[in-house]
Amino acid sequence: MTSSPKIVTVKNKTVVFPTVCPHCLKLAKVNIGIKSGEQLVGWYFVLTRWKHSAIQVPFCAAFANRMRNLYVSCFFLALGAIAAYLTFVIATGRIVQDNENWIAYLIFIGIFWMPSLIIRPNRHIKMLVSNEEGIQFKVRDSTYAKMLATLNGALPPENEEKKKDNDEDQAFAA
Repeated sequence: MTSSPKIVTVKNKTVVFPTVCPHCLKLAKVNIGIKSGEQLVGWYFVLTRWKHSAIQVPFCAAFANRMRNLYVSCFFLALGAIAAYLTFVIATGRIVQDNENWIAYLIFIGIFWMPSLIIRPNRHIKMLVSNEEGIQFKVRDSTYAKMLATLNGALPPENEEKKKDNDEDQAFAA
């Protein structure tokens, strides 16, 4: 696995993913949804509208199980923290009134969600842009990036980086 992510641009609207997991390069059996960054489309009186693209990417069963177990355990830990707080309030008859205590409690619940920031599919493959020109992905593993580019008829990631350098050199020379 390389340290610098590779960018793969797929010109087609339909993307064919390799049958290997972008996380570990083992056989992928489970599809996990990823989505692009959200863009603000418009403001309304009560709500705002956000636009994003979503796509299903195959991952290995082990990674899918880790994600599912993580979200379930985080949910029950947060639920347990709320139950512990309510038990404290009922047992002591004292309701916390200071804003500082509420903020500390919210931070305490937030700690339970920290693992979900570590184990997520967007660390391994992320959809950057989806428009008329194609779909752009940032891929962490260079082997997976090459397979993705080959399957979809895109330029290999190294050639694309060289192309950007050449475009910059030509713009500088002009």
